[in-house]
Amino acid sequence: VLYLALEEHKGLLRKKLTAMGATKNDPIYLHVGSAPEAALPTLKIELEKLKPVLLVIDPLIKLARIKDINAYAEVYAALTPFMDLARASNCHVMLVHHAKKGLERTGTENPLGSQGLSGVVDAQIDIYKRGDTRCFCVPDATRHGLPVKETVLEMDPDTYVITSGGYLADKELQDAEKRILEVVALSSEPMVDDDICKQIEMRKSTIGQAIKNLRESHQIGFSGKGVKGNPYRYTVLGDECFDYNPFEPEKCVSGIILQPRETRETKLKDGYTDLAPTSIAKDESGDATAMREISRIKEPSPDFDLLPEVMS
Repeated sequence: VLYLALEEHKGLLRKKLTAMGATKNDPIYLHVGSAPEAALPTLKIELEKLKPVLLVIDPLIKLARIKDINAYAEVYAALTPFMDLARASNCHVMLVHHAKKGLERTGTENPLGSQGLSGVVDAQIDIYKRGDTRCFCVPDATRHGLPVKETVLEMDPDTYVITSGGYLADKELQDAEKRILEVVALSSEPMVDDDICKQIEMRKSTIGQAIKNLRESHQIGFSGKGVKGNPYRYTVLGDECFDYNPFEPEKCVSGIILQPRETRETKLKDGYTDLAPTSIAKDESGDATAMREISRIKEPSPDFDLLPEVMS
């Protein structure tokens, strides 16, 4: 590996490489500091001598010395020799460049300057932040290879080793599910979609998918028909909802929260003697609730209160 660290501090770079496990015996060759004016001829000689598999130029602008980074023709002409160098030496050349600030974007509009920066390379890897999460992706417009979806980057603060934290969409979905369970559990009454969205600063599409996942995994129950005037209302289900125990308080059955007036010693009355073990109750719209169905109910037990707010 030949690494041209054109704006790094030598001591800090040595510290990071040592923490990552690099030793003097590893074939890593460093140049720290400014590049000479006629850098390309010298670089070609070093590549022929060392025969590295990877050349890192960090940052590109310190070596290419492009006067107008926004001029397409100038940028393309300045970068073409680097591409020729890669093909002639059979070495992968990685050009590190800054992205535009202030906006979260990927693709040909991401690099600072002309789109010629994206047009001349074989592949572009974007590294950026989504909120507090650092990510990378390979855009769909990459010339060679396959695109890579937004992937979370996680760095060990002690070793500086970077690993993949999985796809960003999956992480956001997991975070959304966790937050939804928290806000719904803390609510004194069932919550509708708009109430949940107001308390969770995430994209509505992510929240919607998270709610769907929680319903399908039976972590939240719902009532309502999901239409104007009668939206879905969500409540958190206990872990034992599918192993319904009538002697436990606040268990969910057929979209109704049952609260025993007494304690665990409350006895099951005749009206609840027959529970369907695996059936799922459905409302008029055909949507399955996340609660078990009670079959052949006679009279409601006087030991239970039916909470009217989840009945609509």
